Amino acid sequence: LAVTASDRELATLLVDADPLGGGLDLLIGLDESDGMRWADLAAASGRLAAPALRAALPRLRQVSLLTWGRDAARAVSTEAMRSVLAAGQRGHDLVVVDVARRADPAGEEALSRADHTLLLVRSDLTGVSAASRVAHQIGPLAQRIGVVAIQTGSGAIPGDLVAESLALPYAATMRPDRRIATAADGDLVTLRRRGPLASSCRAILKQIGLHEGHSA
Repeated sequence: LAVTASDRELATLLVDADPLGGGLDLLIGLDESDGMRWADLAAASGRLAAPALRAALPRLRQVSLLTWGRDAARAVSTEAMRSVLAAGQRGHDLVVVDVARRADPAGEEALSRADHTLLLVRSDLTGVSAASRVAHQIGPLAQRIGVVAIQTGSGAIPGDLVAESLALPYAATMRPDRRIATAADGDLVTLRRRGPLASSCRAILKQIGLHEGHSA
């Protein structure tokens, strides 16, 4: 989503808020790039200079990335998340935050500040069941929650029915794309222009009102 936005000349900040994930830098090929990581900002507080933050982070085209290093993840304070997101919103057209399924306090801070929240749901019974638990957790925090239904095959539940079963607005449906599961270091960037992932990202950006040269 962030890379698709950057293709529209939108300055984008991508924030990895999942301390136990594999690291978004691996997905977009910035794992060996110089720049600040969460370890440098985990205890930040107060007002951060937006231009300085953008300049200090690893960048791919118009995407600035804040993620974790390869060492043990240090807990990020709610104040640090608040400061980073405030600076990100001042200095970018779009801020995309990837939050863990079970959010910690910093992730909850990100959810509470988001204008739009996308809940990715596998379009089968177990996926919908898991999503209902996540929706119950984030419901009091997030606003404008939209369901992105990830199709799992020919017998998948239609996306609009997935959203209806969760009593949430429908945002988009993404067809299966085997290339995502097998994407190696940086390969995800090559999927940005064609295929189900690219189509879904373009539809979502249009839905939330982001067009080339506009911010939201």
